[in-house]
Amino acid sequence: MLLFESDNGYKKVCIWKDEIPFNCVSNNSLYLCVESGNISWHVGTICIEAKLHPRHISNYAMVGMRYLNDKKSKTDIVVNYEGKKILCQSQVLPFNKDIYVGLDKEFADAIKGFFDEYPIRKLPAGTIEIFTGGYDEVGSSNISFKKVMELLIFVFKNIDELNCMDLKSELLKLM
Repeated sequence: MLLFESDNGYKKVCIWKDEIPFNCVSNNSLYLCVESGNISWHVGTICIEAKLHPRHISNYAMVGMRYLNDKKSKTDIVVNYEGKKILCQSQVLPFNKDIYVGLDKEFADAIKGFFDEYPIRKLPAGTIEIFTGGYDEVGSSNISFKKVMELLIFVFKNIDELNCMDLKSELLKLM
């Protein structure tokens, strides 16, 4: 687990590489298939939890994503949602606040919308699966989930090449 925060402590991001910090079983899925490009990503699982902006209500989201290079010529995207919601402790919110783990349909739609708007041929061939997500009652919105998706894609592209300090610097700039 990597935990990064801005110098003033307002923005925080926690990254789990090849581990799943919050278990959640989903009952439903959204599917999307897009044209892929010649893009390389980290093969495996990355989960990101982020406190994005301290003075805005849309300041928190957590998304877990898995990428599998299964030699397909297209990119299949699966967004799982509406599983049993469980409470877990946040790594980035103050006072060890609990978050709800398990995506609502609204947030799953926002993540699917992110991929709908993503530029053609800019995703790797294979399967991308959103297997879980988390939200705070007062600090999450569609905007925060789309921002966390931007962070996740950056991490999938760069985590195997950047050192820890460069990764921190770039992520905090993107936030």
